[in-house]
Amino acid sequence: MLECMTHRWRIHSEQRGNPADPRPREALEAAQQHDPITVFGAKLQEQGVATAATLVQVDRDVREAIEAAVAFAKASPLPQPEDALQDVFAP
Repeated sequence: MLECMTHRWRIHSEQRGNPADPRPREALEAAQQHDPITVFGAKLQEQGVATAATLVQVDRDVREAIEAAVAFAKASPLPQPEDALQDVFAP
């Protein structure tokens, strides 16, 4: 089991004209030093498991997969209201 506690990088509100983030900039910068993805990547490189180029490629592949999933979702028709509870509960 792997637990990765991290900081919320963006504010909760995603509305237009995003309000200024009320959190101190220093707190955000300090939290970035402990980002589990960055820390894990550094550890993989230290142990010779991965190179920086490999990690960059993994990041690129993941971002492309996310972009493709978002494009698919946007291009898909809206679900029917009666499908809201489909596949929610196990038999």
